[in-house]
Amino acid sequence: MIDIDAVERALDYRFNHRDLLCLALSHRSNMGLPNNQRLEYLGDSIIGFFISQSLYRLFPQLNEGDLTAMRARLVRNTTLASLARELRLDKYLIMASGELKNNGRNRVSALADSFEAVAGAIYLDGGIESVNQFLDGMYRTLLKDIQPRGLKDSKTRLQERLQKDDSLLPVYRVLGQEGEAHSLTFEVSCSVPGIKRAFIAHGRSRKAAEQAAAERVLSALDEQECDD
Repeated sequence: MIDIDAVERALDYRFNHRDLLCLALSHRSNMGLPNNQRLEYLGDSIIGFFISQSLYRLFPQLNEGDLTAMRARLVRNTTLASLARELRLDKYLIMASGELKNNGRNRVSALADSFEAVAGAIYLDGGIESVNQFLDGMYRTLLKDIQPRGLKDSKTRLQERLQKDDSLLPVYRVLGQEGEAHSLTFEVSCSVPGIKRAFIAHGRSRKAAEQAAAERVLSALDEQECDD
């Protein structure tokens, strides 16, 4: 059983509906039982909005591309997993025995998912003010320390990383675009050697979409290294 009181103390939030917290900590490896994937989906959007809003207010001089690159660093799996470890969520994750034996509680993806799910659970339990307060406490230092100056964009960092490993360059493809001429949304994929699947992202310009796709590749590479 989870020590609910201990988790709530770590979160600095007391749930009205504790079943939401239990669900947020239930990994999908528990076959046939409710898991945190839906809460993860909700929390992902909430965190993305919180960070977008925070950066928009903190850096009024930055353009969309710079803001997108900064947001990507703050919401990527390695960052979310680090925040989950601060809360010691790894100690409380509910997993199948096989996953536990394979060190599942330390997987970056599982930790990141749990942090997103907890954010989603707090939102459903206490509303937007409660989850904003929670995220403000978790991200305060990261938002204070992040600096746009000298920040290399995601495409540059990905290219330098691949060249360092003597890999081929990433390949970007425009998959489509939607909307009116004044408000287009681009869908772009990025493929790199060593990873079988392509990473897809969207943006208000082709450049922004490519930057977002490159950041997803960087996050996948970071996660791969952490899990190895």
